[in-house]
Amino acid sequence: MDLPDQIFLNQIKPKNLYFDKKSKESTTNEIKPKYKLAGNCILEQYYFNILTTDLDACKKAVTLCIKQNDWENKIKGPYLRESASYCDLTKYELLDKSILITKIRDKTNGFPYIAKLCGAKYKELQKLQKQMVKHPRITKEAKDVIKRGVGNVIDDLMVKLDIK
Repeated sequence: MDLPDQIFLNQIKPKNLYFDKKSKESTTNEIKPKYKLAGNCILEQYYFNILTTDLDACKKAVTLCIKQNDWENKIKGPYLRESASYCDLTKYELLDKSILITKIRDKTNGFPYIAKLCGAKYKELQKLQKQMVKHPRITKEAKDVIKRGVGNVIDDLMVKLDIK
């Protein structure tokens, strides 16, 4: 018996890290594995920061270094072997609910939970996001998406939509 989609989607929570074996590189369309740090879900769009181990591929002013001890509830397995990962706020992905469900249900991908970012490091990420909004080299579109994905915008959105 297949579980309902909503059961899978309820497991995708901010601060949780997932492993996507079949992530498509936006610039080259190459399929390769990536770690994805979940942010907010707004209007069936799931926000993920893409992590890397290559600091040279990051914009240093908007990058957070995440060390091994910054992860909680890590699963056992061949994951997160490097001493540090980097979260460049300009490297993100928005996944539509249907695409995310397809990834999760794909037996060869699975989109497994790997770990949870500790609260202190998540606060650093949110602080960096607020600083990033002032960065002149980041596009307005990217700033808006990142604010929605990482910030505490659910209450603001509810006020704008007059939902109480």
